[in-house]
Amino acid sequence: MTTETELELDGCLVIFEGAPRLRWRRLDAGHWRMTGLWPDEDQRLRVHARIDAGLPTLVVLGAPDSVPVLREECADMPAGPDPVDITVPLLDWLPAPHRRRGLDFLAASTRVADDRPRLLLPALLLDDGPGALRFALRTTEGPLWPRHLREVAAHAFGDTVRTEQLDQRMEQMA
Repeated sequence: MTTETELELDGCLVIFEGAPRLRWRRLDAGHWRMTGLWPDEDQRLRVHARIDAGLPTLVVLGAPDSVPVLREECADMPAGPDPVDITVPLLDWLPAPHRRRGLDFLAASTRVADDRPRLLLPALLLDDGPGALRFALRTTEGPLWPRHLREVAAHAFGDTVRTEQLDQRMEQMA
């Protein structure tokens, strides 16, 4: 439940779509309360501005869009059987053309992943779309380490990420 939705890596914003968008607050040891869904309005506007400015943004798809939660973990949930499935609307925070492109990529890459044996799949399938917004389908359940995601960002965005990283280092040294 502590999975981050956003991760800034060397000038590239990595966003994890699906279950990681659920926001949780720890009540006490072992008890959590779902508090909402990422992004709030400020976060959405910030991400849109980033995309409009052409800054590298990688959206990682693959976590389930329906998450089972206990009723006690949700505020104002009526009594009934547990668990309750909470549906995370995929890519609903993106402007319509980007959302359509992401959903199209998800459908196509899911077909590719379903047609191959698991052992023949890479951990991520990356779209080959143009621009600063790219999508990747997660095909494994293991952790995605920041050092590996940095490599993916460098591959996906090439010199854009490395140049921004160099600019940041030069600013820090000044």
